[in-house]
Amino acid sequence: MVEVFSKYYNYLFLLVIALYNLFPKKARAVFLLVMSLLFFTILSSKLVIFLLITIATVYGSALWLDWLGKERRKALKEAEEDKKVIKERFKRKKRLVLFAGILINVAFLFVFKYLKFFCFNTNTILALLHMNYRFKIIKIIAPIGISFYSLQALSYLLDVYNEKISADKNILRVALFISFFPQIMEGPIARYGDTAEALYQGNKITYHNFCLGAQRILWGLFKKMVVADRLNVMVKTVFRDYASFSGPVIFLGAAAYTLMLYMEFSSAMDVV
Repeated sequence: MVEVFSKYYNYLFLLVIALYNLFPKKARAVFLLVMSLLFFTILSSKLVIFLLITIATVYGSALWLDWLGKERRKALKEAEEDKKVIKERFKRKKRLVLFAGILINVAFLFVFKYLKFFCFNTNTILALLHMNYRFKIIKIIAPIGISFYSLQALSYLLDVYNEKISADKNILRVALFISFFPQIMEGPIARYGDTAEALYQGNKITYHNFCLGAQRILWGLFKKMVVADRLNVMVKTVFRDYASFSGPVIFLGAAAYTLMLYMEFSSAMDVV
């Protein structure tokens, strides 16, 4: 099922775009959220629960931070004690809430993405020190897109903590911002103030913005298929047998590799 879904992902994406316009404006955000959660469920099965936990913890933590900010301003307004003491007291409380919100989600990210790497390298160090203990390396399947949606969720939490934005009381808008399905594979990691409202507004896809989007997608495909894939030929040739090449050629290969990575990543951003 997952393999079929991955193979026809682009076609399903176009189908969602077509169906999006058929829904009433107020229902379009809900439709996008349902499709996003459906995509996560198909690709990650029961692991979608970790996405839901991220949404719930970040949403709750942000509201808590926002409430503490309001209480601080209220206390400062009615202050009879030293205002520095009040500010410091609320600052400590906000830091604890922020730490808890970050810890939960970074813990998931560490376990799913970096625990195996940590155990492997720790075992290597223990072996070099001639110590008998070894960490058991367990194969763990990570939820699709956990790096992107976790970091995007934490960026929202940090913006609320720094009072760049107010916490959103609409959990549907927060959930859509975190789980929007075109970003699950390659990102980009967006700021809440830049995209959340636009996603939730449910504006109709017009011929004009459809054409602009198509041009951007074609530009992304050009960077991937014409530039990155051609550079990849050179990179493979050089580093497959680097001992046969001179320093300047190896340097050129390294530069080509850097440019290739940029084109690979930026082309995905254009297509998304």
